[in-house]
Amino acid sequence: MGIWLRNRFFNAENLDFSAFPNTLLVYGEKDHLIEKSHCFEYEMLIRKVKKVILPDAGHAPHLHDPAFVSREISKAWEAAK
Repeated sequence: MGIWLRNRFFNAENLDFSAFPNTLLVYGEKDHLIEKSHCFEYEMLIRKVKKVILPDAGHAPHLHDPAFVSREISKAWEAAK
């Protein structure tokens, strides 16, 4: 598993996802660089993950709706305590 980004392949197959800390996965529904299937694959691999999909956002949901992403980060931070 991996992704192509700017003509480079990033391989994620050798990562130990069980060692990942609490993770917030924010994905823009209209992202044309990273396929939605990758979002769901990582959600299944990372034990402590919360997935948030912004329906009108593209590849940079933090720029599309910074207040929403900031609130989600704050909620995830509080939940992880």
